[in-house]
Amino acid sequence: MNLDEMLSQPLPDVPDNGFSARVMARVEQQERYKLVQIILISVVAAALASLLLPIRAMVGDFAAGLIVMSNSASFAIAAAVIALTFLIDRLWSERSLLQF
Repeated sequence: MNLDEMLSQPLPDVPDNGFSARVMARVEQQERYKLVQIILISVVAAALASLLLPIRAMVGDFAAGLIVMSNSASFAIAAAVIALTFLIDRLWSERSLLQF
C-alpha cells in the first residue's frame, strides 16, 4: 500500500469509556466559570467607578474635547487614516484585496 493511501485513510475509533466527553465537559465548565468571573469583575469595577469617580465632570470634559476635536483638520485626517488602516487590514485578512 502506498504511503499517501495509508495516510489518507481514517484512523479507527479508540474506545475511551467516555474520557473525552468528561474532559470536554470539564473544559466547557471552566470556560463558563471564567466568563462568569469576568462579568462579575466588570460589574464590580463599574459599580466602584460610578461611586468613586466624578462621572459628570468626566462626561463634560469629554464632550468639550469632542467639540474641539470635531473642528480639527488633523484629527479628521488621523481618524480617516485609522479607519482606512482597519479597512485594509480586514480586506487583507479576508484576501479580498488580492482578488481582482
